[in-house]
Amino acid sequence: MIENIWPLPILETERTVLLPWKLEYAEEMLTFAADEEVIRLSSGWKLIDTVKKAERKIKKYIDGKENEWAIAIKQNGENKIVGHIGFNREQLKLSNYKIFGFDDSGGDTDKSFIGPFGYSLAKNYWGQGIATEAVLRVMEYAFTDLKTDVMTIYHKNHNARSKRVIEKCGFKFRDILPKNKTSDPESRAYYFLTLDDYAKLRKMK
Repeated sequence: MIENIWPLPILETERTVLLPWKLEYAEEMLTFAADEEVIRLSSGWKLIDTVKKAERKIKKYIDGKENEWAIAIKQNGENKIVGHIGFNREQLKLSNYKIFGFDDSGGDTDKSFIGPFGYSLAKNYWGQGIATEAVLRVMEYAFTDLKTDVMTIYHKNHNARSKRVIEKCGFKFRDILPKNKTSDPESRAYYFLTLDDYAKLRKMK
């Protein structure tokens, strides 16, 4: 069962603030959500090209108490929304997740699982480390505050930018699905990271 965290906390990094969505952010959502190229590379999103559509999307987040943040950059003392980041959180049986490196001797043990989580960013902010900064902050929150056991993330197979972000954040490649359609632009490359992996990454820094 999906577990929602409510109210969502505000998460901050050096250059960004991750804000729980509010209806007043609808117009700013269009900065990335109305861009066909951004949406083409994003999974689970459709083009949102009007304020009314953006309001419906945000209302869905609020009514469903979904784990979704707006990515805002700090600019001249204000927060400018340029993207989104979010995840699903569940308790799942350990026996189903041997692929993540768990010892399955306690096969019916519940483990906290996040995934897959995803993000989108307005094109003007690509290549500046903004997405990496936001992903790392959500990872810190998930592993340190929520005590998550494993996180998964994916990107569309031909999205080289997201691939670099995910690898830079330390995720381990798992598979491309569907297996027999690796040349399909809609196929997805999946990655994972366990709590132990994350602890090791922190020690290396």
